[in-house]
Amino acid sequence: MHKKFLVPSLCRSTAVGLAATLALMGCASSLVVDGLPVGEQKWSDSQRDVRRRASFDMGCDAAALELTLLEVHEWARPPNPTQVGVTGCGRRGVYVRTSSGWVLNTDQRDSGAEPGTPPPRS
Repeated sequence: MHKKFLVPSLCRSTAVGLAATLALMGCASSLVVDGLPVGEQKWSDSQRDVRRRASFDMGCDAAALELTLLEVHEWARPPNPTQVGVTGCGRRGVYVRTSSGWVLNTDQRDSGAEPGTPPPRS
C-alpha cells in the first residue's frame, strides 16, 4: 500500500522541482552588448574581472580601458561571455575565459592607426 502512494508522491515532487528550476532559469535577465546576447550579471562580473586583469597586464588604469564583447557561449542560459577585447593606454588585447579565469590571448601595441586597421607589415 505504501508503494502505491509513494510513486505518485515521488512524481509530484520531481515535477515541482523541475518547475522551480525552470522558473529560476527564466529569472536571469539578459541584454545585448556589441550585438551579442549576454546575461546581465555574467557581463557585469566579466567586465569587473577583465578590467582587473587587463589593468595589471597593460599597466593601465581600469577606468581607461574600453571593453568589447567578442564572443559568448550561446548555449548557456543566459549566454556567458567567453572573449572580450580590451583597448587602452596604446595597447589592445583579447581576453579569453578559461577554467582558471580570464587570460590574455593576444596583445599588441597600437601604432596610431584607426581601430580595426591591421598592424603594418615588417
